[in-house]
Amino acid sequence: MFSGNGVRTMIDEMRLGFSGHCPTTVLSDFYAAAFDLWHAGKRREAFDMFGRIQAFNSITGSAGYLMVVRGVFKEETKTRAMSLGGGGAAAGGRGGGRSGQGATGPLDEATKQAVRDAWEQFMKPYLRG
Repeated sequence: MFSGNGVRTMIDEMRLGFSGHCPTTVLSDFYAAAFDLWHAGKRREAFDMFGRIQAFNSITGSAGYLMVVRGVFKEETKTRAMSLGGGGAAAGGRGGGRSGQGATGPLDEATKQAVRDAWEQFMKPYLRG
């Protein structure tokens, strides 16, 4: 059985025996690390890794701007509105990769810096390889 919903309940799903998860793209390597730790019997470390994801995602604008921080998109990248059938923000999805634009619009420089700082301090040290 696989889960979706952005894998917000991953720890409980693994406890229940789910076979896999469909995480959001921007932090999929961290979700994979939590999954691997759990299945290696390192449940405390898995819980900590998952908590790191949840804490980072609580930063306003982090999901949309992280693709810029990670070098996937350039700062000036713009996206087009998607049709209702496209699965993007217009269809109720989160519309990732929006170069710092979330449901509330573009991020100010202070918020962008907060996302960059949190990435450097709390997430980047846990990247694999």
